[in-house]
Amino acid sequence: EYFERTTFSPSGKKLITESYLTSELIPPVPENAVQPFTLPLAVRAIDFTPGKKYNIYLWFGPKVVFAMDLIVKGEEEVTVPAGTFKCHRVDVMPNVVDLLGPIIGRFAKSFVPKVTVWFGVEPPHRLVKYTGPFGMMNIDSSQRETFELKKIIQ
Repeated sequence: EYFERTTFSPSGKKLITESYLTSELIPPVPENAVQPFTLPLAVRAIDFTPGKKYNIYLWFGPKVVFAMDLIVKGEEEVTVPAGTFKCHRVDVMPNVVDLLGPIIGRFAKSFVPKVTVWFGVEPPHRLVKYTGPFGMMNIDSSQRETFELKKIIQ
């Protein structure tokens, strides 16, 4: 597969264009890899049994793939501008133990900000709320962003 990715400034100016073949990617992209912005869509299809754990890979670009741990925490009631919903809570965090090794990874895990995502219990398990670090690669836990369901359009 051949891909081309172009990045634009907010004003529309072309900043960079990258092209690559997936067969040339280092490391190879695992089969269960998703791009960061498609993660909420991919997670909607999991089994939401509390305590269930999943491993998924986030593919940021040709040479950046992160292993992520997804843990189903249980059900919670969440209020957002669109209303109050019974939701499945899923915590997502980088698998730093695999990345840094068992000793350093366990220590570093407490410093890595997690993402929490709430999906409606009722199908289609729509994304109700997301909270996580501001920006994809930000490890500063004081900078957070939240997405909330504002309105359901039928």
